[in-house]
Amino acid sequence: MGRLAGWAASDLKPLRQGELDGLCGLYAVINALRLGMAETAPLTNARSRELAGLAIDRMYRWRRPSSNISCGMDPKHQRALANLIAQHVSGVEADVVFERCTLDRHASIDDAFSWVEQSLQQGKPVLALLSGAHDHFTVIRGITDRSLVLFDSAGRTRLSRAHCGITSGRHRIVPTGLMRIAIHPTRHPKT
Repeated sequence: MGRLAGWAASDLKPLRQGELDGLCGLYAVINALRLGMAETAPLTNARSRELAGLAIDRMYRWRRPSSNISCGMDPKHQRALANLIAQHVSGVEADVVFERCTLDRHASIDDAFSWVEQSLQQGKPVLALLSGAHDHFTVIRGITDRSLVLFDSAGRTRLSRAHCGITSGRHRIVPTGLMRIAIHPTRHPKT
């Protein structure tokens, strides 16, 4: 058997999906939607791909699409994609509304945890922008006394609450990057 490359390749690791793009904001929107609709109108993989394609088409119309795709997006652009996808899904599978967090940048981490917990008690998955150790959009699907339970496109499953903060900490939660998804099943009249 032949072998490619020399000694330098022995330390080289293959790139993982997502390492060359900044689409975690889009993945978070679709993952939150999938999670929120799982009980009432589950999204198939094909439908999820269709929604991602719709969002990417929209991204190409933005001023600097390559920057948003390769380097990531800000909360404003993520909200725009969330609203586009919500409009596209609403009335078909369910009525979908993405709700912004009302906390401002001066909120405490306890305020953020409280908002997340209230959202989850209402059955609303939470999208969160993290800075610090991770510059990443994720979905929070649960909260315990010790951790945030994630539904994450990068494979993370938990964040320790003790390591979370707003302006400091390993995992900084950006209040203006918090959003939750409300799903209301559509009622189709019987024919």
